[in-house]
Amino acid sequence: MRFPSEVAVDTYGNYVVAEPYESAIRVVANSTGTFYGVPMTAGDIYTVAGDGTQGYSGDGDRRPRQRWTSPLAWEWTPRANIIIADTGNQRLRVIAKSTGTFYGQAMTAGNIYTIAGDGTEGYSGDGGPATSAAFRGPWGVTVDGSGNVVFADTGNNGVRVVAGSTGTFYGQAMTAGDIYTIAGNGTAGYSGDGGPAASAELSEPTGVGVDRSGNILVGDTDNSRIRVVAGTTGTFYGQAMTAGDIYTIAGDGTAGYSGDGDQRRPPNWVPPRA
Repeated sequence: MRFPSEVAVDTYGNYVVAEPYESAIRVVANSTGTFYGVPMTAGDIYTVAGDGTQGYSGDGDRRPRQRWTSPLAWEWTPRANIIIADTGNQRLRVIAKSTGTFYGQAMTAGNIYTIAGDGTEGYSGDGGPATSAAFRGPWGVTVDGSGNVVFADTGNNGVRVVAGSTGTFYGQAMTAGDIYTIAGNGTAGYSGDGGPAASAELSEPTGVGVDRSGNILVGDTDNSRIRVVAGTTGTFYGQAMTAGDIYTIAGDGTAGYSGDGDQRRPPNWVPPRA
């Protein structure tokens, strides 16, 4: 292996590894069986996506023939599909674990599909088909409890969603297979806490995750903060939150290391006088 960047355990106990320098996704089998369309033996390693060549190809085909550029983050869904942020190709792609319809597309087990991005570096597409959208360096990716794909559109200073089903999520009405921005107005900066997340400023968000309450956690990297896009209205992390709004839950904006055992301190915090 060469500089594996992401690793996690799937629903079968297999280790799934993103290996960006080899443009590949690999699996260390936990047990003997067939996974992602590949017969595997416990303890052995297998490539399930990518042929080691940078580029873009392979949609609708079996995994080993795909080519891509730097799949830097990925997430396996509750259905055991693997979702990849194909960063250099400005796309999100899926390796289907089972045959069915996902994100508005008919898929065959073991094949790969683009579910978002047209390969153009830019910003477009909100409210329409995700496969027609433009990104600028998609990075971290996760899947929420409703099956929506949430990812950091890092270069556009935003967080976007590919709707897995039709409904209202993060305060917005969404249609299955379409794309929406749920956080960030495209301007690099820090603003917006307590208001609509889509109007807030972020600065190169990278990691995203979802908590047990359905809130989206965002690593607002250049702002040295962790922020939350509330999935529902309630009290989380000691703060009253409204669905679709954004809040800072950790970090005072200073690059450094401090604060263990204390509550989050706001910017320009000064200790009270004795």
